[in-house]
Amino acid sequence: MKSARTGSERITLQTNGGRDIMALSEWNDFEINSLAKKQWRMLAPVFEQGKHYDFPVAQILPFTNSGQIEIEGGFSEVFQAFIHPAHHTFWNSPGCQDGQAVVAVKKLFSSDPSRFKIERDMHITLRRTSGTHPHLINLLFTYKEGGKFHLVFPWADVNLRDYWMRIALEQIDSQKVLWSLKQMTGLAGALSLIHGFQLPDGPQLGRHFGRHGDLKAQNIVWFPSYPGCTDSNGILQITDLGLASLHSIGSVSNGDPAGVLATKTYSPPDNHRNLRISRKWDIWSLGCLYLEFITWIVFGFEAIVKFADLRGAEGGETEDINDDYFYTANLRDVRPSVKAWVTHLSEDERCSDMLYDLLCLIVREMIRIEPNDRIDSHQLHQELLNILERASSEGNYLVRASERPPIWPRDRKSIVFSGENAATRSADVTF
Repeated sequence: MKSARTGSERITLQTNGGRDIMALSEWNDFEINSLAKKQWRMLAPVFEQGKHYDFPVAQILPFTNSGQIEIEGGFSEVFQAFIHPAHHTFWNSPGCQDGQAVVAVKKLFSSDPSRFKIERDMHITLRRTSGTHPHLINLLFTYKEGGKFHLVFPWADVNLRDYWMRIALEQIDSQKVLWSLKQMTGLAGALSLIHGFQLPDGPQLGRHFGRHGDLKAQNIVWFPSYPGCTDSNGILQITDLGLASLHSIGSVSNGDPAGVLATKTYSPPDNHRNLRISRKWDIWSLGCLYLEFITWIVFGFEAIVKFADLRGAEGGETEDINDDYFYTANLRDVRPSVKAWVTHLSEDERCSDMLYDLLCLIVREMIRIEPNDRIDSHQLHQELLNILERASSEGNYLVRASERPPIWPRDRKSIVFSGENAATRSADVTF
């Protein structure tokens, strides 16, 4: 209800629809104003999964504690909040403390509903058509307050880059290596879900295609525990679909390169080459991420920083190309520092046959200059599942390094996978 003045300047109470509440017509102005202000203490919402709420200016939210801004970017800021136990239904959400739901509230700077709608619709549509995916962040609910849109997710203490910093090299044992492979496989599965799925209304609407647009370690979060996750090492989830987009088959995943706003380090050369932006953009970015993941396994976090420094030391020939790109300034090749680093990884005794095969998959199928030469996410997921199956059943494959050819032999440009199927999985590759 709200207060309003009549023609005689007397304050009355009205419903949201503008009708006078006659039962309170004998109240004086002080009593009416008091009720109009204090009613919000009794009207705090109970948040439910998937709902959107439009709140008036005076709305009191049931946040028992709202922390300072944890993350701020060009389009949004993220802060931590605790929802009172009586005002949410997320009892299985990770991080519930004494019944309080600990959440990450993402506030968009723009009041334009289009950017908000893209991110919300991606989450809602994926959940409705395919259910929840263990490696894709769960959107709890959304709301609009003070003209600004907010998206609310489970709170994760660290992102993947922070996680790499936390775990020392000596802590990375065989179980941690297997966990890492499982997570890389799961992330590829989540990306495959984003890239393509069937709407439930039948073939008339056709398949819809999405892309993430900004895959990087900072946009992957780690939960030490999660409903349905039995691994004591926790689980990784893709988050931040703010740059994601969803297309029908009529516009099959192609976008204007001029509108790309993704993180430059992990971006392919596609937009600089004036190519239409496709789902293969994400494959390149994920390949860069996987190279960093393997670097962490073999050498530890400090080596990830060194790897970036080596790429940056090559510099760029144009001002608009970031120093630590993975490709050369002429847009025609993978940087020599990247090739040298992959060779450095593959020759280390900690680089097992499983990791060697991952490196081969990355350079053969993912970080390719031509988008059409990159593997699609469904095939990538299947390749990783095959590697995971073998690593889970063959202990030596997971942890030991056998004699194998260089990934970039000097006398020929071929990439060969280790193991029994090496002959059938070799392929000529030009960079």
